[in-house]
Amino acid sequence: MIFCYYSADNVCVVACQPFLIDGFKFDLRVYVVITACDPLRIFVFNEGLARFATAKYVVPTQSNVVRYGPANYLVW
Repeated sequence: MIFCYYSADNVCVVACQPFLIDGFKFDLRVYVVITACDPLRIFVFNEGLARFATAKYVVPTQSNVVRYGPANYLVW
């Protein structure tokens, strides 16, 4: 579920709760090809990708958040 609220300096902050399996974050990738829009024709590749975290999810706080720059590189 995604929530959007405005902070004190009028910036929209998006907060979402991740999907968890036994406390671990995960993501799934499904590869598809859209060949036509009218009528809609979609082909789904037989294989996909599933990634699972190796550490249990901890709710972010000021002390445990790693800050990333605009290109997702770690900023020290």
